[in-house]
Amino acid sequence: MVDSANDVDLTDEKELESFIKESGLEEFLDAMKRPHPKPDKVVLTVSDVDWIKEIVSTFQPVHLGLKSHYVVLVKLLEYLTKEEFSGCMFIYIDDSISILSMWKGELIGIINNKLDVTDEEAFRYILGNYHDAVIDIYQSPPGKEPLPLVLNSIAKKDLEPKYKDLDTEFTDLSKLISKLKEEKFVGYIELKPSEGRYIACYHRGEEILSIYIDKDNKQTNTTFEEICSQNGIVDIYQSRYRTLVSSMDDAMSKITVLVLIKDKIQPTLQTIVDKYKGHISLNSAETARNNVDLNISLPAGLANRDDCEPFRMQVTKTPEYEFVRYFLSDYFLDIAESDSTVTLKDIWVNIPRVKVIKFKQKYHEGHVEHEFDIIMEDGSDNVLFAARVANRMPKSYEVDVFVKQLEDAKGHKNEWNSLKAGFLISIKGYEEDAVSAAKRATTSGTGMKRVLGKVGGLKTPDMLAAHKGFVKTENDSGFHLGLIHLDNGSFKKMFP
Repeated sequence: MVDSANDVDLTDEKELESFIKESGLEEFLDAMKRPHPKPDKVVLTVSDVDWIKEIVSTFQPVHLGLKSHYVVLVKLLEYLTKEEFSGCMFIYIDDSISILSMWKGELIGIINNKLDVTDEEAFRYILGNYHDAVIDIYQSPPGKEPLPLVLNSIAKKDLEPKYKDLDTEFTDLSKLISKLKEEKFVGYIELKPSEGRYIACYHRGEEILSIYIDKDNKQTNTTFEEICSQNGIVDIYQSRYRTLVSSMDDAMSKITVLVLIKDKIQPTLQTIVDKYKGHISLNSAETARNNVDLNISLPAGLANRDDCEPFRMQVTKTPEYEFVRYFLSDYFLDIAESDSTVTLKDIWVNIPRVKVIKFKQKYHEGHVEHEFDIIMEDGSDNVLFAARVANRMPKSYEVDVFVKQLEDAKGHKNEWNSLKAGFLISIKGYEEDAVSAAKRATTSGTGMKRVLGKVGGLKTPDMLAAHKGFVKTENDSGFHLGLIHLDNGSFKKMFP
């Protein structure tokens, strides 16, 4: 074996090659040829998860040892969302641990001790391997509800620091923290002495957790005073949360569209209703239509995402959003032009009352779940209109099911008592039997007219005749049923 490079004859090719192999230079030279990997901001080690797990284990246990054989994950998340749950969920799959952080009912992030992936990829991994998982759920203790928000930010390591590399020799840490408290700071402070690190978590200026993590990643509680007495380098990070979405439908269920009037001096749909006498001028109609503004309102977690604006554009291209735009303009004018304002007066006079639109909403009636793709409200949580979008030709029984769900919602949910109409929207058209089912579902040929027919075939008095397309429920109330066809990007009224 060659002792040193000085003993090598550099002109001898074989001797040089032998020296490179025996000295280990070959591996070094190969490594230099390979591209240097970029540091990953969100990579985690087992120990990172361990100290977070240790903190979360002090939370209040809600459910421990749930088996995936008996628990549907999506349903569980929906329940926790409804309860506005703040805490963490541990999902154990084989030897991996996924920690799902929730803040006020929003799933804000996932960290995993094995995977270096995005939240969405981690969620797909969990769903794909959920067949044999164990679940533990912990709720944040009183006064520390925001901890999942801050812990998720710490684990992600994907935040740009508000302040970086401050040296306590030149920075009065206590004064800086006092300033952050006045600013209602949400985030964490990391102080790095010669060994270990101190972390102090804050929410709206209030300290919610201060810990010391030693070089072996073991954590112990500490105090604000102790941190301020230490010397070292300080980084300060401002937390943010980004709502985790697993699909476009899931994302749409988290947004709200607000109906705003741009200029109250200009004609509005309401002024047209108030002044309508059988004719609407084209100029007035166009002005009223253009005077309506649809504002997509995103929760903070979605608004903070890097793909926020592309997502807004995606929403505007969905059939659901396009129908809302059509409903608040062209459909309104279609009614006026068809001389059906008497027949469809409940729709006509209530369209201007729509102030809030929600998508992909689910409602439970006992153990039965109803889902509607579009819900239009008056701004006081009263439902005025509801719609479902069918991606294929609906069958007659599907029309019947839709009507039944509207009847159940109107009859059993207070906020649905104000329902004026339900619309079944198809992007594939309608077969004759579906249209017949819609006609059958209305009071045409039923109710009082049917009774009078049985006792002698009398003509139904006008005062008892049902409105066209009107589904009558108990107490002489009801709602209109409409079938809408989306054809080559435009909506067409099929029934009534």
